[in-house]
Amino acid sequence: MKARDDGKAYAQDVTLEELGDFLGMHDLNKAGCQYCGGKEWDLPAHEDKPVIIKLPTPSNHPDGINAFFMSCANCGRMETFLTQTVVSRLMGWD
Repeated sequence: MKARDDGKAYAQDVTLEELGDFLGMHDLNKAGCQYCGGKEWDLPAHEDKPVIIKLPTPSNHPDGINAFFMSCANCGRMETFLTQTVVSRLMGWD
């Protein structure tokens, strides 16, 4: 992942491959689904990019927060990942 000309990195620029790399770095396939134990995950995509969802939050984030999500291919359980954290790790800013 590369920063844009303004020096910032944006969640909208994360590719499916990069999100897959992030998930691999954290052994999520090995960990499996916490509900059914499934080891395969679906990464929803739109225009070859991971889908970003907006999650509502209390008043300290009136516009909500953005997250990538994946779902268990067996039971459909969803796991979410804060876009800010994913982008920071992919950029090596951790």
